[in-house]
Amino acid sequence: MYILLGVLSACVLIVLFEYRIRRPDRFILYESKGKIKRSKGRIYPRHFSLSIPIVMKSTTIDTEVEAKGKLGLKVRLSLSVIPSIENIEALIRVGGWSEDAVTKTIQELNILAESLLGEITEQSEIQNINAEKISEQLRAHSEQILQRLGLEIISVTIHAIDPSDSTIAEAIRQQENARILEETEKMKQKARVEAAKVKINADRDIAQSEHILELDKIAMNKKREEQEAILAKQRVHNELDRRKMRLSIDEREVQLLRNNPELLMLTPQITRLAEASQNLRNARTVVSVSGSDMNESSPLQTLISVLINNLQKTLESTSGKEENK
Repeated sequence: MYILLGVLSACVLIVLFEYRIRRPDRFILYESKGKIKRSKGRIYPRHFSLSIPIVMKSTTIDTEVEAKGKLGLKVRLSLSVIPSIENIEALIRVGGWSEDAVTKTIQELNILAESLLGEITEQSEIQNINAEKISEQLRAHSEQILQRLGLEIISVTIHAIDPSDSTIAEAIRQQENARILEETEKMKQKARVEAAKVKINADRDIAQSEHILELDKIAMNKKREEQEAILAKQRVHNELDRRKMRLSIDEREVQLLRNNPELLMLTPQITRLAEASQNLRNARTVVSVSGSDMNESSPLQTLISVLINNLQKTLESTSGKEENK
């Protein structure tokens, strides 16, 4: 009984000593039939497996390279990398079967990056070398780094690119200042041209709007004149109609007076003539009588008839003489 308990206790101790629970920031590797594989289980034997962290790590590289013409350059950059699960065999081949495989592989990465920097800079003029160009070239070699080292490049940061010769550095600095000033002047000139174009377009739009407004005013004035002409024509027609009506009334009055001479005494003209004769020195009193007082036997009726007949004869004779002449 005691022996069985001792064996069980030993087995438990061995299990507790040998097996571990996999952490989320690590992946577990084991070797099977000459190939390195990844274990996906939560528990693994620590002496028969390798636990490698999968966190991102950064490295800084300070190196001196040469540009075209053997001109020295000091370059300082940082690389951020992470182990590639798909290329884990290349990582183990470079860094060894150790938890520090990533750190050892990063050392090889620094050497490889310095070599790539030398290849990039020696093919370019010193004034054409910039941070953007180096970053692009290193990213272009990221697949080569992945295949050779099993590390995936996450980011490339260029901190400084300075010529080793201070005279060259000052000359490049002055050249860059001149370029910036030239670009600034070009931008100012471009802004002035754009402002002038905007002003010209605005003036053109204003002139066009004023022209359209003048055309509208002319059209409105023409329309108003046409309406005024129509109104004036209508007034003339109305005046003609009024005069025709007045002439017709006058003709009727004359015809009425001709047919009824006794009404002549009732006309306003005869009345005003009678009133005016009162102010004459030798004038006699004029008595106005109504139409009812003038009958056929009235002497006044007879007198007025005789006067009218004599006036008509005189007018007819005068008209006949003028026609004979």
